[in-house]
Amino acid sequence: MTRHLRDKPDDEGAPDPGDVAAVERRRLTERGAEAQRERDLAWTRYRDNLANAWKTNPRAATAIERQGERWRGGR
Repeated sequence: MTRHLRDKPDDEGAPDPGDVAAVERRRLTERGAEAQRERDLAWTRYRDNLANAWKTNPRAATAIERQGERWRGGR
């Protein structure tokens, strides 16, 4: 608490263990950053798949569509 009163940051940038709200905010921030990394990775994969879709062999595309239909329970 005295650290906050003196307005002096701690050594590692970590919240004071006694400040439950600060610890929770940091945990949520870290989870948010992880979620954003996952969204970014998914977007990159989607963008790359879309950019390269025209390169797909038409015969392979048909087989992939059939497989997708089986997975979705269409057949």
